[in-house]
Amino acid sequence: MLAMTAARLAPSLLAGAVVAALSSMALSCGSDTGAEASPPVKPKPDAAVDAAPLEGGVDAGGSEGGGDASVCAPKTCAQLGASCGSAPDGCGGVVECGTCPIGQSCGGGGPNVCGDAPCTSKSCAQAGASCGVVSDGCGATVVCGDCTPPQTCGGGGVSNQCGCTPATCASVGAECGSVADGCGGSLSCGGCGQGTCQDNQCVCTPTTCAAEGAECGILDNGCGGTVNCGSCPSTQLCMSYGCGCSSGKYLCGSQCFALGTCCTDADCSGLQVCSKPGSACACRTSPSRQAVYHSWKPSTGDHLFSPMEGEGASAGYTGDSIAYYVYPAPCQWGLVPFHRLVRISTSEHFCTADDAEKNYLVSQGWTLEGNLGCLSQTSVCGAVPLYRIATYEAKHMFTTDPSERDALVLEGGMAEGVAGYVWAGP
Repeated sequence: MLAMTAARLAPSLLAGAVVAALSSMALSCGSDTGAEASPPVKPKPDAAVDAAPLEGGVDAGGSEGGGDASVCAPKTCAQLGASCGSAPDGCGGVVECGTCPIGQSCGGGGPNVCGDAPCTSKSCAQAGASCGVVSDGCGATVVCGDCTPPQTCGGGGVSNQCGCTPATCASVGAECGSVADGCGGSLSCGGCGQGTCQDNQCVCTPTTCAAEGAECGILDNGCGGTVNCGSCPSTQLCMSYGCGCSSGKYLCGSQCFALGTCCTDADCSGLQVCSKPGSACACRTSPSRQAVYHSWKPSTGDHLFSPMEGEGASAGYTGDSIAYYVYPAPCQWGLVPFHRLVRISTSEHFCTADDAEKNYLVSQGWTLEGNLGCLSQTSVCGAVPLYRIATYEAKHMFTTDPSERDALVLEGGMAEGVAGYVWAGP
């Protein structure tokens, strides 16, 4: 190849020598020989040079020190220290540096320097070049061939040597996955600690409190950050990203109260209500209890109990006074009605909270007059026992006073137990 190139270049070089000699003669008439300005950059001298990449003396980017040819500044003959011949300009091109005076040869004083000594051109091998364009050591350039891709001339960092410098993950902007290294191999840029690898970039979509079912606390968003899910209302605590109550407490609305206290009336029973959430159940204060009046008819020994003051007096009874208190009808909260019956034939009255007993007496001719109100079947909210006594006169008396009960028994009466539970006050 070099022989063919030399054959093609010989006529051209001969013509150049003639022109150079004439030019030298013309210049010697008006100025000192050897003193000439740096000539302009010229195109490559012939088709042979055009056919090969102008990499002599340059790296793959077209500059001696490496770089992009689009930003490379070609060197002048003066910068190259060249006074004659053709020399690589450092950017992939060739600069023409003129001819020598008659009697001197280009390269006689060193590469591209005029001198008296003869100059022997170097081959690519002698110049240590395997590619690109290099100076032949005299005043010409020699084309040393191309590289096989992906190698480029100077690509390994050594001028006029075929090579390839692999890219790095950082240089190609790859965060993850595999990418080509530009030299026929591939780079493994690892995986993503969080998220997924998309187009060699780690992509992560942060999670949300709603997606994780978190009501409170600071949640890891899955992308290296956190998301604030807020705090819990009132006295609740944030436990495992959920709001709730600590051990020994329960949730009432948005607040936590100690076990054993009430939240609503549903937590209480009977006459008790929840007067304040978080407190113990308490006896209801409404409706007010009503009085039951007691009067007695000495002529018959009959005892009359009435919810109406004065009823006994209007019927010839004496001693109209409050005996106890009960809740007004209708009966609720576990209370039962205290029925009043009368046997008209004898004007005798009887009271009972036992429906079975009431029904039996009605079947025996007694008349149900209604009820006195509602009493309890247990001692609750301060209720006291209402004792039932069958008197010696075969009548029935009801009292909350154990002493009165005992006195009636001593007179010949019979204690028949507790009719129910009533209250001493409203």
